[in-house]
Amino acid sequence: MEIPVFTVDAFTNQAFKGNPAAVCLLPNVLRDELYQKIAAEMNLSETAFIVKLNSSDDFTSGSRFGLRWFTPMNEVTLCGHATLASAAVLFYHKKNQNAALVFETLSGELYARLHGDSIVMDFPLHKPVAQDPSEVKDTVNATVRGLSVQDLCYSAKTKKLLIRLSDSCDRSVLTSLQPNASDLLRSDSTGRIKGVIVTVKGAPTAQPGYDFFSRYFAPWYGIAEDPVTGSAHSVLAGYWSEKLGKERMLDDRITALREISIQRESATVRQTICGSFGLNAAHVILKVRNSRGSLIPLNSSIPANSKHAPYVLEVVKIFQHVVPRPCINDTTVINKSMKTRLQSIVRRIERLEELVPQIKLRRHEKVNQEIKLLSQKLVFLNKRMQMADSHCWSGMFVRPPLW
Repeated sequence: MEIPVFTVDAFTNQAFKGNPAAVCLLPNVLRDELYQKIAAEMNLSETAFIVKLNSSDDFTSGSRFGLRWFTPMNEVTLCGHATLASAAVLFYHKKNQNAALVFETLSGELYARLHGDSIVMDFPLHKPVAQDPSEVKDTVNATVRGLSVQDLCYSAKTKKLLIRLSDSCDRSVLTSLQPNASDLLRSDSTGRIKGVIVTVKGAPTAQPGYDFFSRYFAPWYGIAEDPVTGSAHSVLAGYWSEKLGKERMLDDRITALREISIQRESATVRQTICGSFGLNAAHVILKVRNSRGSLIPLNSSIPANSKHAPYVLEVVKIFQHVVPRPCINDTTVINKSMKTRLQSIVRRIERLEELVPQIKLRRHEKVNQEIKLLSQKLVFLNKRMQMADSHCWSGMFVRPPLW
């Protein structure tokens, strides 16, 4: 079986930047050892395997796929940049026709959708809890080498230790860290820690402004350092959101994406959403899109067997909501594809206009030839009629008359 493999640089718009991930498109599931062998041969931080869940679907029309991630050493339960790379392959290379994609993973259902020229992903939020320094002192020392630490937290779900450096440390201190992978492995062999996040407070007022900076080390997965990792940011977002008192950091606007099903025909969309997720409608604005990307009115009822299911729910804080303004586009702006087609049509019309005089001339000549031929036949018949009239016929005809 031939397996198409793509290498995608995630979280960047430049080649050889960001975080590379391998993406494999599979028509059927493989043996676990085969997944691991392929990932080891790719030798990237993560290799993603996309599997069709329905045999009748393909990678262009399907909207739901299975997704697994493997490092060169083992399988991981969550990977952000490989998920983004997988969505990019389906949207941009396979030209998937759906407005949103659903990936079934070890971390549950993950959603990805196109938003303009970007891809928006819905990831779980793993808020870390305070960690006793005495229990992880060896790991902390192996990572920061005596630097001042302001806070320690731990995420049991992701098995990630978060080390926040003192606010007196700037970005240069963070970038100068050079932890030894062997020392990190020796610092914890219990399996409780699978990755270390080192972070420092940013300077949002600077240009460009960032709320925080971070680095991620995971030698337990065979990755000395992961350049950009979405799973670590699922922990960082929960931590810094609480510390900074912000629910929106950088340009993030979507608070959550969920797939819902309308169970009762009489229930309105708003009632169903608020009841399912325990939302306070006074604090949020709900936007519902169907599988085609169209907005569904929140004050209407949708049958349980609606052909537009599943629905994607966007929950946006009121202070983040922006009332759309009318957009006036210059009608002279035509995309390249349409311009090419119009130019082709214009050339064909010009060619037809050039051929019209020739067609008329040929038609006129043909009509004249037919008239001339008919005239000759009439002259011939007229002569034969005159000859027949000049003869007297009696008795039996030797041959029938010409007329």
